[in-house]
Amino acid sequence: MNLSVLKLTSTDKGMSVWRRWILALSLVGMVGVVGWRLWQINATQLDVGNTEIGLSEITTVTALGRIEPVGELVNIAAPTSAQESRIGELRVEIGDRVQSGQIIATLDNQPRLQAALRQAEQQVNIARAQQAQIEAGAKSGEVQAQLAEISRLEAEQLGNVESQRATIARIAAEVDNAQADYARYDSLFQRGALSASERDARRLTLTTTEQRLAEAEATLSRIQTTTQQQISQAQATLNRIEDVRPVDVATAQAEVAAAVAAVEEAQASLEQAFIKAPTSGQIIDIHTRPGETVGSEGIVTLGETEEMLVIAETPKLLRSPFD
Repeated sequence: MNLSVLKLTSTDKGMSVWRRWILALSLVGMVGVVGWRLWQINATQLDVGNTEIGLSEITTVTALGRIEPVGELVNIAAPTSAQESRIGELRVEIGDRVQSGQIIATLDNQPRLQAALRQAEQQVNIARAQQAQIEAGAKSGEVQAQLAEISRLEAEQLGNVESQRATIARIAAEVDNAQADYARYDSLFQRGALSASERDARRLTLTTTEQRLAEAEATLSRIQTTTQQQISQAQATLNRIEDVRPVDVATAQAEVAAAVAAVEEAQASLEQAFIKAPTSGQIIDIHTRPGETVGSEGIVTLGETEEMLVIAETPKLLRSPFD
């Protein structure tokens, strides 16, 4: 049995898939008619000798056949990283013609990826704002505020120190009085004019006053040390505010670069949510509808139907006039 092949070229760009199939099947029937009648002619010639039968007597013959696009069919699937995603929107139907790069479907994770891209873009804006702030240095108001803090601490230190020194002077005077009082009472005790308890009471007063003086002097030292530490920290903060360090600028630049890279990654992920036609052609079949998971057959089958091949099976003894 011979396979007769007929190329069918569509000149009507708007011809639907079904009209093309009907036309192709009609041509298959015509090829079968011709083949069958040729076989009858050959058989008649074998039986009756030189009897001639013209092709004009052909009526109807049926033959098996098929039509297919001249080019290969393409099954369009989702990207490998998105195989578990479902179809969110299908933008084509069977018979639609599409151009190369045209979006034919979107995955259901597209809104989430779109939001992730917007968030990444916002992080870039934040990083760039921080970089600009570092490069510009501190604002005049911040410097003045820090200077005012240093002045406040210095004034507070001076006031506390003066107050504590006054306290020390007062207690020191009390110590002098207690010492004189104790010396007088001790002299009287030595002469037998006072009891030991009265002398000991004056000695206790002296000892207590001396302890208060020592505590006041320790408090003064602590005030001076603590306040000076606070002033030093405030001065260091002022220096840091006024100084634009290269390492701070480099760190800010690195943060901007990382944020930009995150945007590019988010854009690439979002791009995979849009399924595009790799080439121009016509939608032959749809395998996955919205809400369904993309399977092994892909989403749609795409083929170029501008030129179609008609393949018909004819008896082995015949030659197709289309060969």
